[in-house]
Amino acid sequence: MKKGEIFWAENKKNNPHPIVFLEWIDTVSFKACILSTRPTNYNIPMLKKHFYENDKNGISYPIQFLNTYLVPKDSFIKMTFWLQSEVVQGELTKEGIDFIEKYIIREPVLCPAPIWKYKSGKR
Repeated sequence: MKKGEIFWAENKKNNPHPIVFLEWIDTVSFKACILSTRPTNYNIPMLKKHFYENDKNGISYPIQFLNTYLVPKDSFIKMTFWLQSEVVQGELTKEGIDFIEKYIIREPVLCPAPIWKYKSGKR
């Protein structure tokens, strides 16, 4: 996995937001941030130019820009087993990565609960 690649969680019911891989922490855990389609909780709107539409083979990514917002400030520690698959579902452009890095300012936190529980303090 490389910085800017986008993935789905295994359990999309409890974790309905795609995540962006940022960096490896160790061999099984990584730092990630979350994308949303809602302008709530100070989420920051992203732009179409922040996303690649196709992979290197010209195949359309399932996750592309569509009313997408960055969940700012927080980054999270995720484990590889948390992913639905390690098949890339979308990818940020260099501009998209730079955009995210500008707004992710905190050290990653382990967040086993869904993001809405974390944000509401119901961990």
